[in-house]
Amino acid sequence: MATTQYFEETIKCQGKKEEMSVEFGRSSFYEEDSIYLNVDGKSLVMDRATAKRFIEAAAGVGNYFDFLYHQLKGRDMSALTGVLVEAHNKGVDIEALTETVSGGLMGLELYAPASAEQKPKEVESLKSALTEAQKLIAIKA
Repeated sequence: MATTQYFEETIKCQGKKEEMSVEFGRSSFYEEDSIYLNVDGKSLVMDRATAKRFIEAAAGVGNYFDFLYHQLKGRDMSALTGVLVEAHNKGVDIEALTETVSGGLMGLELYAPASAEQKPKEVESLKSALTEAQKLIAIKA
């Protein structure tokens, strides 16, 4: 059985009285690779559907607390940069588009983040993607 451990820690409750040992990662023990979980010595390997729901739920909590912002930024940045480059290739003024979207992010548009503290971070990401797109466009020119 091959495993790759991603987390192992004895977690203490904020109240300092309780604790538990938690470990998780990926496992190839069964035919289909999936996530293994070990809590206080009790282990299991999740089926893929459960593993997907588990990770989506964990990511949802991570997003709520703004823990995943920096981890997802690189992948999201590449996608957003690609969208801006392709928009430019189709004749869209990407600087004007970025300004319009920045205003929407800071306001009440459906795509605006609910958290007031998240809004400037999203605008910063958009402006960074614009800068990267402009670099790629300049290389191609």
